[in-house]
Amino acid sequence: PAVLALVDRLATSMGFTVVCETNGRAALAALPVVRPDGAMVDVGMADIDGFTLLREIKAADPQSQVILMTGAASINSAVEAIKAGALDYISKPFDLERLRELLITVRKSLERRETLLRIDADVARQFEFYGLIGRSPGMQELFDSVRRFAPYARTVLVTGETGTGKELVA
Repeated sequence: PAVLALVDRLATSMGFTVVCETNGRAALAALPVVRPDGAMVDVGMADIDGFTLLREIKAADPQSQVILMTGAASINSAVEAIKAGALDYISKPFDLERLRELLITVRKSLERRETLLRIDADVARQFEFYGLIGRSPGMQELFDSVRRFAPYARTVLVTGETGTGKELVA
């Protein structure tokens, strides 16, 4: 409980929304609803292994940053944690400055992901053509053909599989 309160206080002061779970099974059950961008998981939980919870979080969202913490650190478990996709592996009692730096890393990762999504959406809008969206050379060629034929063609046969956008082209 003291570690939970400490992490809660630090993360909240840094602008994170914190959801505390006191057991691993409850955290596992909350994953679909909470969808965490980051998680701090104790390796030595009574009801579920911390490594199992790490793998479940990463399976639900590979982008989620997971920090494992333990009271009994070992080189082997640290290597296992990193191989399983943990951002870091820290031992208790942990250095608050190191924890703060890890949370900053999580924040910057979120900001980079949001920036990439925003850039991707901007690029998609640039490649939109009357409701059709496509960046591939084939789609760009189609858009060029429509631009060339539209002013002059009276009748055009548009073919393609169901759901490919024939009505939009027409």
